Amino acid sequence: TVTATSGARQGTARVTVTAVTPPAPLTVTLTEGSGSPGQDVALSLLVTSLPARNIAVISLDLIYDANTLAIKTYRNGTQIEANETVLTEFPSAGVIKIVIADLAQSGDPLQGFLDGELFGITFTIKSGTSAGATPLTIQNLMAIDIDSQGISPITKTDGAVTVTGSANQAPTVATAAKATPTPVTGTTTVLSVLGADDGGEPALTYTWACPG
Repeated sequence: TVTATSGARQGTARVTVTAVTPPAPLTVTLTEGSGSPGQDVALSLLVTSLPARNIAVISLDLIYDANTLAIKTYRNGTQIEANETVLTEFPSAGVIKIVIADLAQSGDPLQGFLDGELFGITFTIKSGTSAGATPLTIQNLMAIDIDSQGISPITKTDGAVTVTGSANQAPTVATAAKATPTPVTGTTTVLSVLGADDGGEPALTYTWACPG
């Protein structure tokens, strides 16, 4: 209530102040996965609080250990629509630059990004990798709305790939050794065997020995 006084006269007025609830933070999350050396692990880049923020562009760098992980495939997320595009660059080993843009922002701004998966990527865990967790971090994260204004606040959750099992396990015998013909009636025979290894069978070296 505001009161104004002039001599013996007063006047009052009321002002109603309405609290404005700040928008929820834009949240970017990279999922986690696990696997053994030689296996593939699929991860997703998820975003929430998008519809209310009228996001036009999201850009970030995804950092990973290139000695542990190799990119197999990557794709647009399930929420990417026809008027949206995903650009990727690979400036150096272990770095992926990702830019996600709404191309229809000027004509139809309310069609901005929806919550959910905006990007998907599959890594192959390299052979010989030791067991344990290898982090994947989001850096240089930025978002711009349809009015070219930066979005704040933005929160992020980094991802990780957990390598399970023991690295460089001992090879095993997939097909038992045999001689053809057997028993040997002449001076020669053909020997065969097939091994298996977590680093791949072509990496194996076979050595034969004749006891006696």
